[in-house]
Amino acid sequence: WELKQTNNKYIDQIIPYATEQDIIDILLTYQITTRFIGEEYKQNGFTGKQLCVDKGIELYYNKRQHSFSSTNLRTRIIEAKNWKT
Repeated sequence: WELKQTNNKYIDQIIPYATEQDIIDILLTYQITTRFIGEEYKQNGFTGKQLCVDKGIELYYNKRQHSFSSTNLRTRIIEAKNWKT
């Protein structure tokens, strides 16, 4: 992982991840105070939720106020690559 430093006084680091196991490893390794996650997960289980509860990590459910979807974008990129070949 490459840690991202920010100039935001409220955020120390942004930790990107690629897999569900990465999430678990990050939650176990780093001293996390707040985890941001989409509000669509508020009523559902998600990777690391119980670990956050057990470690006292605050869960902040972020509202999506746009129509962009990373899943949709990934799908469009894959389809465009397949179309070119």
